[in-house]
Amino acid sequence: MENKMKIKYKIFKFLRLNFLFLWLSIVSLYIIQIGVMLTDPTYGTGDWGRSAWTNGIQFVINQTTSAGINVLILMILMWLITLISNRIPVTIIVMAVLTAIVTVAEYQLINDRQEAITEASLQEVTAFGNLIGMLDIKLVIAFVVILIVMAVLLFIIYRRSKWIVFRSIRWRAVLMIISILALVHFFQINSDQNKETFIKLGDDPKVWDSLYDAVSNGGIVAFLNSRTTDAMVQPKGYSQATMKKVVKKYQGETKSINATRQNKNFKNQTVIYTLSESLTKPSYVPGLTISDNPLKKLNNIMNTTSSGHMVSSGYGGGTAGIEYSTLTGFNITAYKPTITMPYSQLASSINEKSTVTGQFDKKIVVHPYVGSFYNRRAVYKNMGINYFYTTDSDTPVKYTASVGGGNHASDTSAYKNVLSKISSGNDSQFI
Repeated sequence: MENKMKIKYKIFKFLRLNFLFLWLSIVSLYIIQIGVMLTDPTYGTGDWGRSAWTNGIQFVINQTTSAGINVLILMILMWLITLISNRIPVTIIVMAVLTAIVTVAEYQLINDRQEAITEASLQEVTAFGNLIGMLDIKLVIAFVVILIVMAVLLFIIYRRSKWIVFRSIRWRAVLMIISILALVHFFQINSDQNKETFIKLGDDPKVWDSLYDAVSNGGIVAFLNSRTTDAMVQPKGYSQATMKKVVKKYQGETKSINATRQNKNFKNQTVIYTLSESLTKPSYVPGLTISDNPLKKLNNIMNTTSSGHMVSSGYGGGTAGIEYSTLTGFNITAYKPTITMPYSQLASSINEKSTVTGQFDKKIVVHPYVGSFYNRRAVYKNMGINYFYTTDSDTPVKYTASVGGGNHASDTSAYKNVLSKISSGNDSQFI
């Protein structure tokens, strides 16, 4: 009889903990979704306004299936923290801190770039100093104070709390293994083996737009959707023999194109690539009508030389992805949709031989902004870039004037910086 009572009590205790973790996970998800929706013009007012708070509740209630996946992941994480610490108060405090960090990070990233947190975003940890510099100093101070208070509370609770959840080390070990395996399974949410299962459970991946994905599926699931498995689907008929045929074909095309060219190679040549986030053909913008074409000269050049179009992840964005395409010749659309930041996700495959920079003696990059984002410094080193001039490099860019008192250097300033780097001599140059 006594053993039955003990079993019933343990079951009741287990259910009670799950009920507690369920509600804490719902609250945590709600707070994270507020961080996602605050800066989105569809769901938030841009400040701590009613629209975002209301829509956060609507996501948790209306998006039952996708919200449920987020909640389940958070519950498993809470169990894992509890199994490690063996203290419920510790779990609550740790989850509160993690929720605060994720919420602030989502808000700041979406506010600055219209992007939610993705796997590639974690590469930006190397730019932590610059990211902190973008935050309101009052917010940073408040956050540091809260973290210190939480750390002190954790220490006190862990030393003095008598609320021990598990007495048996064996059961803790078994449940910990189960929790870890469950989390690992969720981290494979977009793998070929699991994708269809999670779609049936309510996940609706929108990996081409991380913000849209976070709004639709929740910030936690959107992060897992962004994880890279295989970078590319193997094309049908792919083989060494097929690739040799492709090489032979384009070697013939090259001879034909170069037959009438005055310059047979890049010797003594200076080639400048200009990537501008502020330049676009007005006719490409939906709903915009103009009386005259301001880019007639550009159109004439495109009509009389080699030209084409490239895929961008959004208006005024996706520059690092387009930059990757121009330097390597690889089209982003050839990869899986989860490849959104190739400089971060494909860094190991980028080298001097695989890029146009390998054709030149002197290689320079001018970027009138901080240079730590999108893993550029590491990638440029692999490409054999000799100099990378930014606002925070050892030798910073000379011209940084903006238009209308803005925070970014104007196109005029960017072009002045480029022109100042062109040098005379017989070496070929790439800028």
